[in-house]
Amino acid sequence: MKADIEKNKRAAEARWSKIKDWTQFSNRVERHFLHAAEEAKDSGFFCSLYVSKETDHKQIQLATGSHPTGDSKAIRNEFGQKTGQKKIAESGGALVVSQSTLGDVAIILYPLKSENLSRIKDKIIWSVSLSPGTISSRMLDSAIRDFFVYLRVSSALLNESRYDRFKIAYLEFRASKYESKGHFAKIIFSKWFWPTVVAFGTIVSIVSGLKSLAG
Repeated sequence: MKADIEKNKRAAEARWSKIKDWTQFSNRVERHFLHAAEEAKDSGFFCSLYVSKETDHKQIQLATGSHPTGDSKAIRNEFGQKTGQKKIAESGGALVVSQSTLGDVAIILYPLKSENLSRIKDKIIWSVSLSPGTISSRMLDSAIRDFFVYLRVSSALLNESRYDRFKIAYLEFRASKYESKGHFAKIIFSKWFWPTVVAFGTIVSIVSGLKSLAG
């Protein structure tokens, strides 16, 4: 019993440490996001970006505003008669960093969408980390770059490149490891998979070499 009590105490302290680290971490994320928004504005990025922070919900996001796509939709009354025209706008793009009750931190990407255009997958879980301390500035910069690619791919205003499409397809597949049906992705992106593949390849090479010597 004493051993279990001690383990519970350490587990509680570990959780509290992660919760406590959020304030300093979120300030760092906010600085990254503000810099990205300012740089995008100075570079003439195709849409405006805004940074918002929810302290109570432990969430911070870099998000797009709403902007017209150039398309329009007819407005009809209850009899099906056209009474006007409505301009279509797209919005909803966001890079969200949030902390769960347990202290884990998730980085999630949301695409742009409109009445005329939306993606099959409504988000990409970019990363789930065990604590704020495991997310480096380099990771944040990488997430921001992928977010910009996601905006380009999901916007009705732009034609994305083949590389952009491949990149987002890869991120969507990688994100499936966090889903209940993502069995294959869980194996591919597990920590032990690639070291095992490399080790197996090394063993095969050694055995082949020994056979050559024996021959």
